[in-house]
Amino acid sequence: MSNHRRDDSPTITYHHRNERVFEQAGKWYFRTREGVVEGPFENRVGASHRISAYIQMLETQPDDNSKKPPIEAE
Repeated sequence: MSNHRRDDSPTITYHHRNERVFEQAGKWYFRTREGVVEGPFENRVGASHRISAYIQMLETQPDDNSKKPPIEAE
């Protein structure tokens, strides 16, 4: 069984909903948890490397709670 509908363009590849890296019209992209699409990349490897760098950047940033002033006791 094919993942394509009869009227779909053969250049678009459909992937499972939870897959972050996808190909569209010969270019590769990735989707963040927030739903932001990053790309295009020339190949899947390039997109995968960029995901790793993106995740590493997020892990080294302080979380939003560290930017908030401390709550004063009443």
